[in-house]
Amino acid sequence: KKNNGNEGGDPEDPKFPIIMDDNRNYAYLFEDQWPLYGDYDMNDIVLEVKKRKISIDKHNKVTEFDLSVELRAVGAQKTIAAATKSIGAAIMLDGVPASAITQPVVFSDNSLFKGFNVNSNLIENGQDYAVIPLFDDAHKALGRDRYEQINTIAGHSANTSPKNISFTIKFSNPISVDELNINKLNVFIFVEGNRNQRKEIHIVGYQPTKLANTDLFGGNNDDSSTSRKRYYISKDNLAWGIMVPTDFKWPLEYVNIKSAYSLFESWVTSGGTKNEEWWKTFDSSRVYK
Repeated sequence: KKNNGNEGGDPEDPKFPIIMDDNRNYAYLFEDQWPLYGDYDMNDIVLEVKKRKISIDKHNKVTEFDLSVELRAVGAQKTIAAATKSIGAAIMLDGVPASAITQPVVFSDNSLFKGFNVNSNLIENGQDYAVIPLFDDAHKALGRDRYEQINTIAGHSANTSPKNISFTIKFSNPISVDELNINKLNVFIFVEGNRNQRKEIHIVGYQPTKLANTDLFGGNNDDSSTSRKRYYISKDNLAWGIMVPTDFKWPLEYVNIKSAYSLFESWVTSGGTKNEEWWKTFDSSRVYK
């Protein structure tokens, strides 16, 4: 039928894929002494998500996911057998089954995770959800000897610029946008080597992977419980891993985060309901600049 001018023409299709960029910074901080509190300086690993890019098709499904992470600091290893210990890190995508990754993840640097047992798509073997390896040795990733304190002591000779780690996942069968929400990124570290039944430390409330040693749940200061779905939280409601939705000044080496950030304790023990912007109040002499 001819368009006689009274009817609107077909609207032009928007150009696909549509790109959703999130350039906000999200800092992830870990204390490596779980299930003990340790010195609670929350700087044993500092990671920062710098950029997330999600490509969406006309069905509002994700065809590609890009993530850029920086390894910003590595604190001291406070253990007797320090010479055998390394800190690794990975991200479990809590909304993405491992089977949804059907082509190799493209990494900016494949050399950082040789200690991971990965499949042909470069995600970790033996997992129900997709686990993306970041690095198996934080010190090596920053080009430093193990057990140096890196970017946690002002003027220290081991200080260096952050290491950027980026990866791209392409989905042959596109997935829901909701499954890649920032809150579905289960960022975690592990200490004492990448072995079966490894010692994983997750952000408070996030589930362990299938390879984690959950026998440590409920020991020492920890109050985790698989049956109660209570994860990586202490008997005093403190956490060993936190995410802060901002560029963050982490505590100096051996400075308890509670003394650097006076509102931290009330925020974390209230389950995040009090002093939600606790990170804006700090003692500038107690944080790394």
